[in-house]
Parts: sequence; structure tokens; C-alpha cells
Amino acid sequence: MVHLEGFDNEDTNQAQFERHAESVRTFTDIFEQHDGKLTFEAKPEFVAGCENWNDNVLLELYNQGNGIGIHADLGGQPDLDDSYYSFMVDSLEERKTNLESLTGIEIRHVSGICSEVDWVSAAIEAGYEFTTGGVAYCLMSMLEDERPEEFKDCEGAGDCHEIFPTEL
Repeated sequence: MVHLEGFDNEDTNQAQFERHAESVRTFTDIFEQHDGKLTFEAKPEFVAGCENWNDNVLLELYNQGNGIGIHADLGGQPDLDDSYYSFMVDSLEERKTNLESLTGIEIRHVSGICSEVDWVSAAIEAGYEFTTGGVAYCLMSMLEDERPEEFKDCEGAGDCHEIFPTEL
């Protein structure tokens, strides 16, 4: 699972996008040399860069046998109210639609949506079948008395970014 993020303004800066796309292709080539496949999760800026700069690297990666999904980066917000839930559903739907329009493939999964609101229902309402990359912060949507003790007071996603369950 590879999050396509960390490059600023790649939707408006062609050089940034091209540098990111090239690094993704290089990374993929390394995995292909060892018969490995990846799942790429794209942020909206990367999707827009593909469209703006006429480089559908995401469809190329998919056609090579890799998975494609959304890295929403919508979670991690403490003290959210019901209006945030609606915003989350709308944003998730829009991101799914944009990536499906770009690639012509069905987008089935999303990551980066754990929060204090019911992110599971938000993902389902937006049309996703599953999420990936869950971390302990995902537990914040549970009632406090039902959360494991060590994760009762996560102030943000960075505070509880470890895997869960902690032991498999």
C-alpha cells in the first residue's frame, strides 16, 4: 500500500507532478523485478495532476496489475460534529467519482478516513467496499467506554498511528 502524497501543488505545478509520477514508476519497476504488486492510494491533487498534465499514470499502474484506490486524508480530526460526517460522505463520493472518471475503473477502497465520526458508514454511503491502512486512531469512532484503555484519549491521528490490533 503506497500513499501518493507529499508533493505540494502537483495539480498546478507540472514539474512537481512529473517528478512524483516518475518516482512512482521507478518504485513500481523495482517491485515488478521481484514479481511484486502494489496498491496505490491517490490523493485528489495527484488525480488532478494526471488529468491536468495528460499523464494517466494511475491507469498505467492498474493495467500493470497494481491496485488503485483513494487516500482521502479526511480523518484525524478531533471533536467533529454531524456536519463533518456529511462533508466526509460528499468528499469521499467526489474523490471516488473523479478517479473513476480518470481511469474508467471501479474504485473499491479508501484509506485515511479514521476519525471520531462514523467513518465506516461514511465509506459505505460513499460507495466504497473496504478501507485499508487502518491505525489505532480508527478506534476513536467507538464509544469511549468500549475502546481499549491505551487508545481512549487520542488527540489526533498522529498520537495513535500504530497498528491495531497490536498483536495478531
